[in-house]
Amino acid sequence: MKNRLITFGIFATTFLLMINTVLARCAVDGREVPCDEFWASFGGIFALMILIFVLVFGFYIWMLVDCIKRENFKDKTLWILIILLANWIGAIVYYFVVKRKG
Repeated sequence: MKNRLITFGIFATTFLLMINTVLARCAVDGREVPCDEFWASFGGIFALMILIFVLVFGFYIWMLVDCIKRENFKDKTLWILIILLANWIGAIVYYFVVKRKG
């Protein structure tokens, strides 16, 4: 049952994203243009933003997992909270203060 619910959620999300794309209107410099012209102008920026997001998120998860699995670490709970609450900034601080030294 849980797998069916997850599958349904994935299909529903994909459907909603596709509908938004089909019904979207694209504008460049205040004039409406076909969306392929919009993506030709700004697609690289969006691709770069997605790449940066994936890399930062991966780094964040890597530091969180490292903190959780690290043994003989007295401030583990504090660092987990810092990483969770400060997000990628907390992960960067953890990397330089704990991981790089260890």
